[in-house]
Amino acid sequence: MTSYIIEHRSAEPCWSPDGKSIVFSNHEHYGIYIIDVSGNNKRFIVTGESPKWTSDSQQIIYRWAGKICRVDLNSDKSFTVFESEKGDIAEIALSHDSKRVAFIEADSKSDTAALCISNVTGSDFKCLTEVRGHLHLRRISWSPDSHWLVCGTPDGITVFNVRTGEKQIISHGGEPSWCPTNSIIAYVIREDFFSSSCLLLYDFKDQKSSSVRLPESWFAIHQIRKQLTWSPNGQFLAFQQVKSGGKINRGRQHNCSICVLRLNDKKIIPLLEGLEESTSRPTWSPDSSKLAACLAGNDEYYLHVVYN
Repeated sequence: MTSYIIEHRSAEPCWSPDGKSIVFSNHEHYGIYIIDVSGNNKRFIVTGESPKWTSDSQQIIYRWAGKICRVDLNSDKSFTVFESEKGDIAEIALSHDSKRVAFIEADSKSDTAALCISNVTGSDFKCLTEVRGHLHLRRISWSPDSHWLVCGTPDGITVFNVRTGEKQIISHGGEPSWCPTNSIIAYVIREDFFSSSCLLLYDFKDQKSSSVRLPESWFAIHQIRKQLTWSPNGQFLAFQQVKSGGKINRGRQHNCSICVLRLNDKKIIPLLEGLEESTSRPTWSPDSSKLAACLAGNDEYYLHVVYN
C-alpha cells in the first residue's frame, strides 16, 4: 500500500466520476475546492459543505446555511435546490442517476428531523418520515436503481420506497450503506458502550443477514465508525476502525485504522493504521483502485490518496 498527500486543511472529499479531480471542503472558512488527483490546479468553487458530484462530473451538489444548492462548473453559477423553513440541512445524498437528492432536514428548536427527497431541479419535494430528536436520523444511502433509500432511524435501519413512501425496518444498528451494484446493505451493530462493533451484510432481495468475521487481532473493544463506503464496482467496502488504547502523540490517541472489506472472501485488509480518531470517511476512485481520505495530524487535515 502506498499513499501521498495532495492537500492540507481538507475534509469531506469526493472523487469525480471521470476520475480526474477530487472536490473537498475546507473547515477553516467553509470553502469548497476542486483539486486534480495529482495535487495540482487547486481552485475555489463556492462557499458550502458536503460536496457531491453529479454523474457527468459537470455539477456539484452541496449544502450551506439551510439550503441545498448545485453549482454548474461550466458557468460557475449556483442554483438553490431546496431551502429549509424549519432549520438546517444535516446530510445530503445524491441518487446514482443524479436526478434526485435525499436529505435530512433538522430542526433543533422543535427537536425534530425529517427525511426528504427532491429532484435536483427543486421540484417534486416529498417528506418520507419525520421523527422526534433532531439528531435521530443518520446516514442516507440510495439503492443502485435509485428507487429505494436506506437510513438509520430511531426504529432501526429502515428502507424507504421513494415512490410510495412504504418503509421496512430490517434491523437495529447504524451506519447503513447500500452497495452500488446489488441488493446488499452493509451496516454496524453495537449493543452498548462496552461492546465491540459487529459488521453485517443484509441482502434486501433475499431478506437475509450475514455477519463478517472480524480479525482475531481485534481482541480489544473496537468500534467501526464513519459512513461505510462501497467501491463503485461493489467488490470492496471501506470503513474506519477505532480500538481502545493506541499510541499517544501530543496528547491525542492514534488508535484508528482505515480498513477495506473484500466482499468475495470477506477478508478485512488494513490500509492505514495509527491514525487520529477524527479521520474522515474515505472516497473511492471510479475504477475502485484507490481511496482518498482526510487524515488528521499535527492540528491539520491532510488529503491522502491511498492505493488499494
